[in-house]
Amino acid sequence: MGRYRIGTDQEAPIVEVARRQEWALKQLIEAGETGCTSVTNPGPRWSSYIHRLRQRGIAIETVREPHGGSWPGVHGRYRLTVHVEPVAAENGFHASSRRPVRGAK
Repeated sequence: MGRYRIGTDQEAPIVEVARRQEWALKQLIEAGETGCTSVTNPGPRWSSYIHRLRQRGIAIETVREPHGGSWPGVHGRYRLTVHVEPVAAENGFHASSRRPVRGAK
């Protein structure tokens, strides 16, 4: 489980995200302006991960893009529209374990 600040202000809200939603959030952070699709970042349930992250207050836009191939149609590209960064727990440990957070002092 990880803790993430939503916004650039030190008083911005912090949310805890775990499992697949945390994986998806990390993918979105790394992708930056390019964003993620289920093709570029394979994951079984992108729409579910995005829905749950949005429920936690993380602003994510969906850009619909056409695609060709054997089954032409439209797919979604997901992008963060707010700055999100990982935050260490106050005691320097992850919230769900006694494992030290990297870079914590």
